[in-house]
This record gives sequence, C-alpha cells and structure tokens, in this order.
Amino acid sequence: MNVTISKDRLQWLVQTASRPIPSRTTFSSIRGCLLECTSDSLVLSGTNLDWGVRVSSEADVRSSGSLVVSAKILEDVVRTISTPEVTLSLDESAWALTVKAGTSEMVLNAIPAIWGNRRPVWR
Repeated sequence: MNVTISKDRLQWLVQTASRPIPSRTTFSSIRGCLLECTSDSLVLSGTNLDWGVRVSSEADVRSSGSLVVSAKILEDVVRTISTPEVTLSLDESAWALTVKAGTSEMVLNAIPAIWGNRRPVWR
C-alpha cells in the first residue's frame, strides 16, 4: 500500500471513521481502524460492534492494499502534521505503516486485514 493524500482529507477520514471506536474496551480488536486503498481512493472504516462508519476520499494511490492500525494513535499522528500532503506506505515484511509528512516520518505498528467473503474483517 502506498498512497498520498491531503492532510485535511486524511484528518477528516480518520476523525469520522474513529467516531464509533470506543476509547476504553475489553476487546482490543475494535480499537483499530481499517485502511483500504483502491485504485483511486482511500477508505477508512471503524466499528464498535453495534454500528460502524465507512468513509472514503479520492487519493493518489500508487499501490493498493489494506491494513488495520490503532485509531487513537493514527488520529494523534495526523493531528500533529503541519504539511499539506501526507504519504502513507506499508512495509509488509514488518507490517509497519510509515506516515511521511515533509521531513517527518512516523512508523506505526499495523496488522493485516483478513479477507472473508470479499470484505475485510478484524481479527
């Protein structure tokens, strides 16, 4: 996965997809936000097992893919970015999401999204 998107669009996606995700829960699997890159858009999904949100925005996608990352950490990272564009890239060998903004580079732990019936589900 490798995608470039404006900081404002990414911030809106993360904030909107994170709304149903509880800040405290005994289920660590629902603390994550699903990121999917299609041919021309970035899609983020979040759920609390009662209801969920799925939002998308156009983006410059160089390679597609999907992963799950901590919604809280991603929201904190995006909030601190000051440059107008952000690049997200996944290193599948280490399952690490690299967030590049200007000269800054942050690496977040990620887990693979498991595909079942053509839709990703969390572990």
